[in-house]
Amino acid sequence: MERGQQILLDYFEKNASTRDRWKKRNRFYQRIIERQFAFIIPEGSTVLELGCSTGDLLNSVKPGRGIGVDFSETAIQIAREKYPHLEFHLADAISFRPDTEIDYIIVSDLITSLWDIQEFFRNIRTYVTPRTKIVISSYNYIWEPILKLGEMLHLKAKQPLQNWLTIKDIENVLRLENF
Repeated sequence: MERGQQILLDYFEKNASTRDRWKKRNRFYQRIIERQFAFIIPEGSTVLELGCSTGDLLNSVKPGRGIGVDFSETAIQIAREKYPHLEFHLADAISFRPDTEIDYIIVSDLITSLWDIQEFFRNIRTYVTPRTKIVISSYNYIWEPILKLGEMLHLKAKQPLQNWLTIKDIENVLRLENF
């Protein structure tokens, strides 16, 4: 594992136990995200969430089969305790491969933390079908000053250095990987 990847893993592992507290503190944002994904993803679908953290978003879409993946062992343990009816795997989202056909893939606030975004989408390309939908949400870099201020005022959890991609950047990476 490269040094930058280890820094990210250490950060998410260290903060996994306080993640739910921060999400509760910012529940307005969390509820909006959950409602948007639940609106897009039909209840009962087979859903894979890459970078699932403690499992709240995956649970909120009410999947028939829900599969969550995160590289933080602590986050996965918390998710398994909270949602025993869902499946959680300790793995790197960049290399994970599901054992079943997936209807929807959730990629929420993950792209900004990925070490290799193109490799991530290249891997997903190996297991999607023509009917699989990938639902992506990500911060807009325009919000960076406000988010940094929120971190300074302890209104938001501090984040490690992140990738800031525009919608066009994400579209271009998807195009490069034949989506």
